[in-house]
Amino acid sequence: MKKQFPLTDDKIKAERLVEAAKGNIRKYLKRERNKATPDNVDYWDFDCAFGKNPESAQPIHTGEIIQAIDLAKEKQYDSFYIQILAKPAHWTEEQKRKRGIRIENSEENSQPVNPLYKGWKKDN
Repeated sequence: MKKQFPLTDDKIKAERLVEAAKGNIRKYLKRERNKATPDNVDYWDFDCAFGKNPESAQPIHTGEIIQAIDLAKEKQYDSFYIQILAKPAHWTEEQKRKRGIRIENSEENSQPVNPLYKGWKKDN
């Protein structure tokens, strides 16, 4: 998604334009996250950029998009530019442990990773 969102209009209030832009971005992220991932890919990650226009866009984290839009509204931008590009990504071993996913070729495979698993045995 590469799009310029207006924040001013003759008939529509700025608050409504901001909420519409946020809604479009959230819908796009949800739609992209729900797409099937290729083999050997764990999830979709996003490269994002935000600015007044495409030339001034700076990279930001996906979680910072909504705050950046609110900041653009506070600074009274006429419009803002957002770029969101999906890319395949892989979980790190630490993220896999937190999510309870078995790690291949690991000594920990002898015991379940998830403590909620019924067969879990605590070491005394």
